[in-house]
Amino acid sequence: MTVVHTEVVFADEESVSNVVDVADRVVVAIHMPDEWDAATLTLLASWTGEEDTFHPVHDGDGELEFTVTADMVMVVSPDITRGLRFIQLRSGNTDTPVDQSPARTIRLATIEDSRA
Repeated sequence: MTVVHTEVVFADEESVSNVVDVADRVVVAIHMPDEWDAATLTLLASWTGEEDTFHPVHDGDGELEFTVTADMVMVVSPDITRGLRFIQLRSGNTDTPVDQSPARTIRLATIEDSRA
């Protein structure tokens, strides 16, 4: 099993990251940067990866949120991103997005989806 690390970037004064293609892979960890403006982390997903096609990822309890802080690693169940193709991370949630400043880089650890 090979772990691939992908950089996810929040541009300065933005609350949504660049697009990441996770085809046939699942996210297993989120490596937070040394600095992070206080906010939860949520996921947006799209089947096409095109602008304006991303939607919040929900579970049975509502919008899926990770409680994160600076300089930590969040372990993620592979089931959370299984079946998703293109994702973006959002600082904050749908109701309360939080711009990051300056720009921030998060690393996603992914593995091949054994069920794909």
